[in-house]
Amino acid sequence: MALSRLVVNVFTAPGKPMVGERPKGFGEPLGFDPITSTLIFGEHDAVLVEALTTVAEAKALADWVALHHRNLQTIYITHGHFDHFYGLSVLLDLFPRARAIAAPKSLDLMQRFLLPRWTSSSTSAFRDNWPRSWLYPSPMRTTPSPSRVMNCTS
Repeated sequence: MALSRLVVNVFTAPGKPMVGERPKGFGEPLGFDPITSTLIFGEHDAVLVEALTTVAEAKALADWVALHHRNLQTIYITHGHFDHFYGLSVLLDLFPRARAIAAPKSLDLMQRFLLPRWTSSSTSAFRDNWPRSWLYPSPMRTTPSPSRVMNCTS
């Protein structure tokens, strides 16, 4: 059986200006730094790491993923900060066969970022560029440790 090589490609969404008051009366305008999403792919299939934040970012990310002509199987969210998963519903609408996963502790933090106080302040900060709904990834299943995997091979 021949092993296929994996390729990594990175999508960078530009920084986002926000509506609102600066925390101090000087310095750069209120906003978020650029954020990245990583596509890891082989000959046929791909895994996407991070779903980004806004509708516009998630749509641009989906277009970029489609340019790779791979079957997007999994979207992995590394942690529960909203700028890593708010675009998930947009991506899953465009890639309905993909599954989204995250570690259980990440899911706990995501729940806090979906409380009304966060979603309402986020919506006002980014105007109408928020998804209309948010989705949770499924909990990531645990797998055997690498040493156990090596012992199971024949």
